[in-house]
Amino acid sequence: MAKETPILQTFDGGEMSPLMGGRTDLAKYFNSCSVLQNFLPLVQGPLVRRGGTQFINPVKAGRAWLLRFQVSERVSYMLEIGPYYIRFYTGRGLLAPGGVPVEVATPYSAEDLTDGNGLFTLRAVQSADTMYLFHPRHRPRKLLRTTSEQFQLQDVDFQGGPYQDLNTEKASTVLASGTTGTVTLTSSWGIFTQSMVGNIFYLESMDFSAVRPWAVYQRVNIGELRRVDMRVYRCTAVGEGNEPVTGNNTPIHTEGKAWDGDGIDVPDDQRGPIGVEWEYLHDSSGEVRITSVQSSTQATADVIRRLPNDLVPVSEIITREVRIASGQIVSGMFERYAELTTDGPHFLSNGDTVRLLGTVVVANAGPPPVMSTIDGTYEVHQVTPTTFRVTLLLSQPALSYSPGSIAKVEHVVTVPAGGATYKWAKSLYNQDDGWPEHGAFWRQRLVLVRGRKVAMSVTGDFENFASKIGGEVETDSAIVQTLNARQINRAVWVAESDELIIGTDGDEWLIGPIQPNQAVGPANVRAERRTAYGSRAIVPVEVGGRVLFVQASGQKLRDYVFNYDTNNYASNDTTKLAEHVLRAGAIDLTYQQEPDSIIWVARADGVLVGCTYDQEPGRSDVYAWHPHPMVNGWVESIETMPAPNGEGSDLWLIVRREINGQTVRYVELLRNPLGSTENPSEAFYVDCGLTYRGPEVTVISGLDHLEGQTVQALVDGATSPDRVVTNGSIELQYAGEVVHVGLPAPCAMATMGVEAGATNGTAQGKTKRLTNVIVRMHRSLGGNLGPSPDNLETLNFRRPSQRMNNPPPLYSGDSEPIPWRGGYERSAKIWYTNDQPLPVTLLALMPVVSTSDDR
Repeated sequence: MAKETPILQTFDGGEMSPLMGGRTDLAKYFNSCSVLQNFLPLVQGPLVRRGGTQFINPVKAGRAWLLRFQVSERVSYMLEIGPYYIRFYTGRGLLAPGGVPVEVATPYSAEDLTDGNGLFTLRAVQSADTMYLFHPRHRPRKLLRTTSEQFQLQDVDFQGGPYQDLNTEKASTVLASGTTGTVTLTSSWGIFTQSMVGNIFYLESMDFSAVRPWAVYQRVNIGELRRVDMRVYRCTAVGEGNEPVTGNNTPIHTEGKAWDGDGIDVPDDQRGPIGVEWEYLHDSSGEVRITSVQSSTQATADVIRRLPNDLVPVSEIITREVRIASGQIVSGMFERYAELTTDGPHFLSNGDTVRLLGTVVVANAGPPPVMSTIDGTYEVHQVTPTTFRVTLLLSQPALSYSPGSIAKVEHVVTVPAGGATYKWAKSLYNQDDGWPEHGAFWRQRLVLVRGRKVAMSVTGDFENFASKIGGEVETDSAIVQTLNARQINRAVWVAESDELIIGTDGDEWLIGPIQPNQAVGPANVRAERRTAYGSRAIVPVEVGGRVLFVQASGQKLRDYVFNYDTNNYASNDTTKLAEHVLRAGAIDLTYQQEPDSIIWVARADGVLVGCTYDQEPGRSDVYAWHPHPMVNGWVESIETMPAPNGEGSDLWLIVRREINGQTVRYVELLRNPLGSTENPSEAFYVDCGLTYRGPEVTVISGLDHLEGQTVQALVDGATSPDRVVTNGSIELQYAGEVVHVGLPAPCAMATMGVEAGATNGTAQGKTKRLTNVIVRMHRSLGGNLGPSPDNLETLNFRRPSQRMNNPPPLYSGDSEPIPWRGGYERSAKIWYTNDQPLPVTLLALMPVVSTSDDR
């Protein structure tokens, strides 16, 4: 019989599937466990007992979810999102200045927040103090942090789009009653619905035939329109002199006014003043926000961006008020006219029609003098920069112009009447078709995703989705992309990387530039289907450049990383060796980077599961799964955020429990295991627990949240007999200054079948016997060791030299050989359990194994 003393010195394989029980050919077999409960396998190799969970606060109402609101690494909040409310936590406690919880009302019902698969349906993306919230049945909203203790929830009114594809049915037209302000929209077909109230609507000119193009040295009058590409301008001023013409600087501005020349009349150039002032009016399109719907063919709307003139059936009157400083009346036998002088340049041209208002003339010299007026509409002639003439009727009584009278000239310009257009579009996201379901920030753009449609904002302007800037498609313009594939799969998550990664329920897509060395824009963007695993509607996590997502069934967690050898993304199943661990289905996912790199998963059956994850090609290949069942606890939501002391990050949980005959939900915090330099009295290994610090006491109160439950206590580092919480308190066996009280959180592990080899091959299937086992531990206490969970030897760490009525010091080193309770067996496993709230770090197990050569 061969006798071996193997050492099991690393457990970074985590819990391995029962299906792997015969795979001694794999290196990970010897690093794994067949059972691993409430232990954390570290990258360095040991097993460390997880800390307990600290009770923070009861959930306000119903089922709730956690969401991180992180302003910076030092400023962060945890949101409790329940039916119609959001609550806030910071500094490991409820945000409640003056004892009043900070709370924001929301429109999200319980049915809105949780879908039929038990998954969280609200999505969020954050930029500094602003968090955008997306839900398929609700208009997007943004949560604003206005002060450190105040938040507001507002509707998001996106500008400029995004819009559905432009209507192409020429018989379906829309006519607007005006270009600005409040207008009436009239459609030839019934396109308006009550659900469109509050939505934006797009209108575009059918053509610009009514507006002449701008050209160099072109004769133009004040009020006339010209266009440059798709931009329309109105002349508002000309140079001083006769017959002004345009300059040679093409108008390019998209707001306000600008001159195309200096407006100076160059002598002997055969032209008048060169250069006029142009006011930007609109491009080829405009948009409105619908405020009410009267019928399927008529709606009222507020103009957001000025509508083109040719979309309205009325002429536009342009009024220029020019003060008349003086004048004179000239009468002849066959002609009478008024020559009027203005305060400054009047910018009128011969033949322009004007209306005089407020004029005063002397009709009869008297005495007393009789005053009259020459108000009316006239055609001007004999124009100079500051004077012009209007012809009066011979019968019109006017002897002289009264000096000092205040009068003005109204210049009337008629713009050609417009008509209805078939080029219109509804908002891409609306109550009928649904609102954006997902959001992301990528390449300085806000990305909205619903179904197979992806919309990207204008660069650097997150709430502007204008596809054209000044009527032209620019690199910075908004983008609308469609994921075209053989199947109509729905996007379920979005992840920002060098490329935008979109997971659907049937495949995975990448969106990126066609030319990598150029900026992403409407002409430089591509969408490609890369893999076809399919995803569950759970927000993925990113770990060291790898995106990890839950596959469609909810039973696998896959990583997603670019492979430069194949020039494509590759995906690995992290549950390949532990296929059983997510069999109940995942419902929530988060990542805790420090103190240990762990991906946390909440399962549909309420069990918390972790995966220690560290992937460095050629250096580290750790993906170790470890379940964490709770006593009277079912985890429903998880999230991480930076710890307030800056040392790593905290895992927050919402746990459902049955307390005193009632179903309750608590916000709890997973505490870290005892640190290497911490006092043993700080060991926190109870769930839903609280800590007392102060003078020695024997009665611990404030435990109403655990009424009727059997709890454990650690008193100044020593275990105390279990107690039942009565009237919110318990009485300890002995007094203590630092007391941790909470529900039990027992831990357990079992090795894979011991393989120590035999004289003639493997030890698998052969009769073997363990004689004893030495356990190497670090800062640990307590526990039991044996061949099965019901046949264990208790480890004794107290030495005769140690004082009684004091807890034994934490033990580091090798134990004495522990007698083995088992006998001869074919499959030997080593079990370790600990039911007391004490720290445990297992470094190695060293059994003595005798294996028979025969079967």
